[in-house]
Amino acid sequence: METLELRTPLPRDEVIRRLSSGLHRFPRWFVTTSEVIGLVNDRRVVLSFDRPNWSNSFQPVFYGKIESEPQGSVITGRFHIARSVRGFMAFWFGMIACFPVI
Repeated sequence: METLELRTPLPRDEVIRRLSSGLHRFPRWFVTTSEVIGLVNDRRVVLSFDRPNWSNSFQPVFYGKIESEPQGSVITGRFHIARSVRGFMAFWFGMIACFPVI
């Protein structure tokens, strides 16, 4: 997978503040509009898109970090499926491999 880089002239602390101010950590119940949910802190960025009345375990989730540069900040990361889904798939296919159907 390719790495995504987003550059901004804003300082790192301002980028973290702006991103985290509009986020919810978990999906909210009874929301009628789509929203971005996730976590932004000093160490990492985790963002996903939440649509009301719609569930997709395989939707892409952005995992990245924010780094300082002399001209501002850069957000680098990649899109993957959620870690919990990857873990479940590894378990599921591992069980299939252990108990082949005859």
